[in-house]
Amino acid sequence: MKVKALIVDDSSVMRKIVERSLPQSVAVPVAPSPPRSFHHPASNMICIGVSTGGPQALQNILPLLPGDLPAGILVVQHMPVGFTAPLARRLNDLCKLSVTEAAQGEAVMPGVVYIAPAGFHMTVYKRTLSTIAICLSKKIPICPTCPLSM
Repeated sequence: MKVKALIVDDSSVMRKIVERSLPQSVAVPVAPSPPRSFHHPASNMICIGVSTGGPQALQNILPLLPGDLPAGILVVQHMPVGFTAPLARRLNDLCKLSVTEAAQGEAVMPGVVYIAPAGFHMTVYKRTLSTIAICLSKKIPICPTCPLSM
């Protein structure tokens, strides 16, 4: 199995994407791909979780991505309430991608970055055969870490 990995240098600037082969003993179960007719570009997602230093890392990496990126990007950043929307606006001004604070039920679209609002867990669900949507929740899942709520 091949895995694509993002290599980041110490200053958090994207360097390159490499392909690595996993040894057979580290095989990861992979769900079968849906039939081609059900594939939708929104099913391609990049998920980023950041904390301290995250805004600077996002500011360095996201502007390097093309505006026609064929994937939606979901970001969770530990920040106090009231700071994630301004972060999204600032990144939107710097990027070729559209950057927004995520909203409940919003469809995940290619070329768009969704920042989880402070205090919410962000997951996705299949709303229709061709739509992946965002679910924002304050419920504590298996991992209780989420963007700060103050």
